[in-house]
Amino acid sequence: MMRPLTRRTLIATTGTLVAALAFTGCTGASSAHRDYPIFEQEATAADQPPQTILDQMSEDASVDAKPEPDSARLAGTYEGVSLWLVKTVAMGNVCLIAASADGEHWVAGCGAPHNGEVMGADLGTFGWHSDDVEVPSTATPISENVYVYTG
Repeated sequence: MMRPLTRRTLIATTGTLVAALAFTGCTGASSAHRDYPIFEQEATAADQPPQTILDQMSEDASVDAKPEPDSARLAGTYEGVSLWLVKTVAMGNVCLIAASADGEHWVAGCGAPHNGEVMGADLGTFGWHSDDVEVPSTATPISENVYVYTG
C-alpha cells in the first residue's frame, strides 16, 4: 500500500522541479501551452480532478507548481489510474496528476512545459510531453501528450 503523499514529499518534489527549471533556461513560456492541444478543448465534468488533490497541491506548492484548477483536462486512464494535465499559475508550466479510481492514492508532478514524469508505487510511472518532444521507447502513449512507462 502506498503511503499518502505528504506535504513534505510534495514540497521536496516541487523544490527539485523548481531547481531544474532554473537550469533549463526555458524561453517562450507564455506560448508553451500551444504544444498541448488538450488545453484547447472545452472542459467537461470529467476534466476536474478530485478537489482534495487540487487543494493539497495548492496548499503545498510554490507559485511554479500551483495548479490552475480551471485548466485541468482528463488526459486518459490506464489500468484504473486517471491522468489529468493542468496548467500552473506560473505561465508555461504543466502538472500531471495520476490518481487511483477511489482517489486514495495519487501523485502529482509539475515542471517545465516540455516534459516530465511522476511515479507512484501503487500507480505506475507516467510522463507528459509537449508535441515537439518524442515519447521514450520504453513508454506507451495514453493520449496525445501523456504516456506510461511499460519497459
